[in-house]
Parts: sequence; structure tokens; C-alpha cells
Amino acid sequence: DIKLEDVNSGETSVHRIGTMVLTLGMDTYDPKEGEYGWSTVPHVISTLDLEKKLRNGELKKAPKNPVFIHCVGSRQNPGEGNRYCSRVCCSAVISIQHELKEMFPDVKIFSAYKEHIRPFASGMEEMWRENRQKGVAYLRWDRERPVTVEQSPDGKEAIVTVYDTLSQETFKIRSEMVVLVLGLEAPHDVDEVTKGLGINRGQDGFLSEMHMKFRPVETTVPGVFVGCTYAKNISDSVNQARAAANEACIPLNLGTVTIELLTAEVNQELCVGCDLCHYSEICPYDAISMVEIEPGVKKSVTDEMRCQGCGACAAICPTGARDMRWWREESILDEVEEMLKE
Repeated sequence: DIKLEDVNSGETSVHRIGTMVLTLGMDTYDPKEGEYGWSTVPHVISTLDLEKKLRNGELKKAPKNPVFIHCVGSRQNPGEGNRYCSRVCCSAVISIQHELKEMFPDVKIFSAYKEHIRPFASGMEEMWRENRQKGVAYLRWDRERPVTVEQSPDGKEAIVTVYDTLSQETFKIRSEMVVLVLGLEAPHDVDEVTKGLGINRGQDGFLSEMHMKFRPVETTVPGVFVGCTYAKNISDSVNQARAAANEACIPLNLGTVTIELLTAEVNQELCVGCDLCHYSEICPYDAISMVEIEPGVKKSVTDEMRCQGCGACAAICPTGARDMRWWREESILDEVEEMLKE
């Protein structure tokens, strides 16, 4: 049973479901204070801020030397944050720069990209070439010499320092608008979903599929499918959501969900209720719980709907109470003994 809450009315209702499709969306990266002048230099904004200005018609005149800084919150150094490419940022920036050039043909635009510019969307590379022909300056910087942003002494402009690795020149740009191209990341409250359903997250924080190529929308829980396994643009999001919905229709049409037969079993006579299998969070599928079988006595129990038969709990059990169905320890030891006899 799944309890759902209506965010508008606050009312909750319980539903018994057989399949579920998760499309949780994404959040934008939240820069730290002072990161590329964020919240410390008043001329620094994000791509979302600029898009709102363009949509609402707030940009009445061309800003002086607008500078776009790519990969803020994407492709970061180990230990600093998100190491993956967000895939949509470069294309979005190229489109915005093209729009600015259409509005203000004489504006001088600078685009500081980290090592590689990656226009994934269709037609974006052609638009990038067109932007270059119209005078947009693309400056390549690397991790060893990152871009710096500081406020000018008079406070009227931001000073952006970029070392272009292609020309091997350092550019100091006085700009009235510095745009941080923020990357995408998993929703900050995704842990509530993963813990509640017992599904996994990848190293990048997004929901993890069973197999990237062979089972790209399935999860470790039968009947639960995902359409949000990495940062992607709208078309890729729609395609994966359609694939997840299509897979979810299969058990609905059949009326049954196939579960793993090779699951962990618990010998309640051997279980001492030490809680090691549950407390250590050794189970990647959240299939273990402690149940009070009599007053004051708790023992380990396996949720066979979630268990995928990995055997991690059987390996950590100190009393041997946990074992794998059809692959019991006694059977394996007998096989080893027979092999040694030969």
C-alpha cells in the first residue's frame, strides 16, 4: 500500500498499486557563496535568471560584455561535487546567446567553457558556429586555472579573469552581467523516495536503473520503473518516461508481477535478533526488517517482494540464521567436501 498526499489540500489517501513510474525531475545546482562571485558580486546571475529577464521583457538595453561561465556544478573535480556532464547547459547557453545577438547585434558576448563545449541538442552545433561568426568569443579554460570573478573598485562592474588555453592569453573582462551556467542534479529530497521504496541511487545521486542498456527503466523493486536516471534534456526525458510507462503496462495487462525466487530466508530458531543485518544497512534493496514475533523478542524478516537474492545479508549474519534459498551453506560445504575427496 502507498500513502499519497495532495500537496494542495494536504489530504492523504492510501492506494494499493501494482506498478509505479517515477519521474522525479531535477534541481539546479546551488552555488556556494562566493563561487564565481555568486551572492557576493551583484552583477552575477544564473541562466534561469537571464531566461526570466528575456521572457518578461526586462532586458531593455544591451549589458556591457556579458560573460557566460559554463559547467558551474557540472564536471567538477573529485571531492568538489558533481562530476558528470549535465548535457543541457551548453545547448541552452548557445540558444540564449543567439537570442541576445538577435536583440542586440552589437553586443560583445564572452563564453568561458571548461575544456570542451558539448552542444547535445539537434542543430545546436550549427547555431554555435553561427554565434561565432556573429562575434561571440568562446574562451577555453581548464581546471588548473579556473575563471575568477571579482567586483570592480567602483562597484559598477564585475571583473572576470579567464586564461584561454587555446590562445594562451589571459583576458580581464569588465562586465555588467556575469551568467553562471548552472548544472542539473537529482532532487534534494530523493532520499525519501529511495528509502520508502527500497530502490537504489547511482553515484551521481539520480535513481539507478537495473542495467543501462538491457533494463534501462527497471529498478530493483518489481513493478517500479524510472524515467529520471540522469540529467537530460526534454526530448530524452519524454523518451525515457514513455519507455517506463510502456514497461509498466506489461504487468498491468498480465495482472501479475514477476519476483525473484532466489531470496534470503531466515531460520528463526538460529536468529538471535542482533539486528546486524538490518542496522548495518547491508541490504541494497531495503528488504530486511526487524519484527516483534512475541513480546520483547524481535527477529529478522525478509521482504521477498524486494529481495533480489544478492546474499549480502547471509554473508554478514554471525549465527548463520540467514541463508539463500536453494544455495544453503550446508549444500555448498557438501559440494566442497566432495570436490576435495576427488
